[in-house]
Amino acid sequence: MFMVTHDGGQSWTWVTLPIPADEPPRLASLPCDCQAVNLVFANPLHGSFVLHRSLIPTELPTNEDWTYTTGDGGRSWTVVRSTP
Repeated sequence: MFMVTHDGGQSWTWVTLPIPADEPPRLASLPCDCQAVNLVFANPLHGSFVLHRSLIPTELPTNEDWTYTTGDGGRSWTVVRSTP
């Protein structure tokens, strides 16, 4: 989940972020320590950010980055896996 605003921060709404198509369903539902970084908008419609994701609990630490992009001002997002 990710929050967006379209009125300069006066109100915020939740947006559900998609998971990468190749993400195994068993991993997609695990809790994670997630951090959104490098949020950049080139103009009011086109933006991107990186979601750094550390799964908990897993046998070995699982860290990966997913890059999210939007072309509609943050109303919807697409995702690609940046690093395995």
